[in-house]
Amino acid sequence: MHILVIPDKFKDSLTADQVVKAISRGIIRCDKTYRISEVIASDGGDGFIDAIFQVHPEFELIKTKKGALKASLVVMATNGYSPLLNDYFKDKIFPTRGQILATEPVPRFMEGPCYANFVLDYFRQLPGGEMVIGGFRQLQKDVEIGYSDEVSDVIQTALEKFLHT
Repeated sequence: MHILVIPDKFKDSLTADQVVKAISRGIIRCDKTYRISEVIASDGGDGFIDAIFQVHPEFELIKTKKGALKASLVVMATNGYSPLLNDYFKDKIFPTRGQILATEPVPRFMEGPCYANFVLDYFRQLPGGEMVIGGFRQLQKDVEIGYSDEVSDVIQTALEKFLHT
């Protein structure tokens, strides 16, 4: 099987190159016989949607600005803004509001990210020592869908309580 992996960066966390390598490593762990083509995607700008939607299933052809590729499976790493780029995603990807709490740098004490409450809540320490805490959307499920950037007092209180626990 030939798999095409086309991720974007994970802002302030991983570069697109790091993301594509991580996804590829995961696929290879599942089956070492898979052939993988890695393409670093844009941020959803000009030509991105054309590259994804010019797939011809009968030929399994993906056309991009840089050329054409054949693949039996395409992995598209995307985010909640995809429905704004193309109507195809409107019933497939549902954005959820994000809210985090970040601290000043503290002495290093964590090696990697941690999750709580069935991975609904999370925290990690950045390379500079800052703590980042997020999640708690389950406390307000009805208002956590969408693109709002407004701070929720309920979520903020939960983040602060979690920090001090």
